[in-house]
Amino acid sequence: MLKSKMLVVLVTAVSFFLGGCLATNSSNENKDYDYTVPEFFSSSGGTACAVGAVVGGVLGLIFADKKNKAGTAVAGAAGGCALLMSANYLFDKVRADNAKKEDQLDSLKAEYETYNENLRSVNNKVQQENAILKKKIEDLAARQKKGEDIQAEYQATKQRLDDYNKYLATIKSSNELKVQQYETAYKSYADDKTLTKEEKAKFNQLKNSKIASDSLTNKLAKLEDESVEMNKVFKNLNVASSNV
Repeated sequence: MLKSKMLVVLVTAVSFFLGGCLATNSSNENKDYDYTVPEFFSSSGGTACAVGAVVGGVLGLIFADKKNKAGTAVAGAAGGCALLMSANYLFDKVRADNAKKEDQLDSLKAEYETYNENLRSVNNKVQQENAILKKKIEDLAARQKKGEDIQAEYQATKQRLDDYNKYLATIKSSNELKVQQYETAYKSYADDKTLTKEEKAKFNQLKNSKIASDSLTNKLAKLEDESVEMNKVFKNLNVASSNV
């Protein structure tokens, strides 16, 4: 049990550290736009597995006996990957950090509030960028229709759209994992028939945060759909007729 708790704590700490590095390294230097992925969404499924594998491998070496360090490190790496990729990760973390169920519910609600805050921020960013890029593409189409040379603007817009698509792909991959983890944690308490009156009151507060999260996730999905349609319109530009 102690080793499991240590793994949860270490994996969480390293994921925050690596997430910050990823967000920093993905900055868009010398560009008039910034698609740096927020730290909260910077760890995709693959990165989460990598972080868990590193920490699990280290713990494997620490707790292994001298005769089987290599085998234990490999097993620890696999376990670490599975832990952070697991849909049960958040539920296990909340329980490991809080002994009382009321405190667990408060902790999960706080996790949801942080999640919702980051979802709102991303939604605002995506909505803004969709509008900007849609306008650029419409302007290119109008200018092309007039017979103007749009080569330079087309290439600049293509580069921006490519960067934006990578940004959205990272957000989508990370959020899909988070949705699983938050849903699993929430459902664990929703299905709990032993909640006391006080705990049910805490759960109802959590439920409101969950409803808000669902709404924000649905909005993000619609914005992503808008982006897909926008990409289709861009690809339909007949750049050859503009000497591109």
